[in-house]
Amino acid sequence: MLNNNIDNNDKNDNNDHYNNDDKDIKKNKRQKKCYIVQLDGKDTSHVYYNYIPSDAARKAANKGYKTILLRERNTNKFYKYIRTGFTKRQVELPNGKKTFIKAIIKPIPLNE
Repeated sequence: MLNNNIDNNDKNDNNDHYNNDDKDIKKNKRQKKCYIVQLDGKDTSHVYYNYIPSDAARKAANKGYKTILLRERNTNKFYKYIRTGFTKRQVELPNGKKTFIKAIIKPIPLNE
């Protein structure tokens, strides 16, 4: 009887150990950040949620922006990119072909 209690306690300790590991994994999960496109020093209504600013800049370039100034929300960080061109890639769909356009961007220093 005493041995059964010890075994049950060991199982509970193991479960607690696994639960703590799960909590640590959740804490280390990357958070998406909010990037706002700016024109003439003012925020626009275009807001992008991404892990890195270059992905947000690529989305803005696909919307038609040539020079992209992004402000990261809740910080004083700014990022500046310029659209240098487009690449095309074709994907075959069951009902025919469809062309997707992907923007090519290049980071530039903020003081320019």
